[in-house]
Amino acid sequence: VRMIGALGNAGQWDDALRALSLIKGPRPIDAYVAAIEACGGSMQWEQAMDLYESMVKGSADPAVEIPKPDSKVNAALMGCLEMSKQTEVGNKFVKGLDQEENTVIASSYAALIDVWSVNHFKSGVRKF
Repeated sequence: VRMIGALGNAGQWDDALRALSLIKGPRPIDAYVAAIEACGGSMQWEQAMDLYESMVKGSADPAVEIPKPDSKVNAALMGCLEMSKQTEVGNKFVKGLDQEENTVIASSYAALIDVWSVNHFKSGVRKF
């Protein structure tokens, strides 16, 4: 998972996806989050959507266990779509989620904004 995140931070989204594909057996959900974030950091929203769809469909290979998307995956995909300025795709994605999942994502974003605001205020940077 760390390697996938490091590749994503280096802008190597394709290597991050390749590293994910090399994991045999049960793949950790956090590896998918890191791979989707790697795609988001490089504006590769279509690859992130493909990865998400592969999680929804599951694997035809019994040696590879792909987890179903959870709140962290959904939030990572929303962040990727937002960074890639894919508002329409993001809205369509959110409408496809159930109400409980929408609430979880909204709560996560609210908490993130709160933490960012506190850190931003502490740094003394004000843009208003």
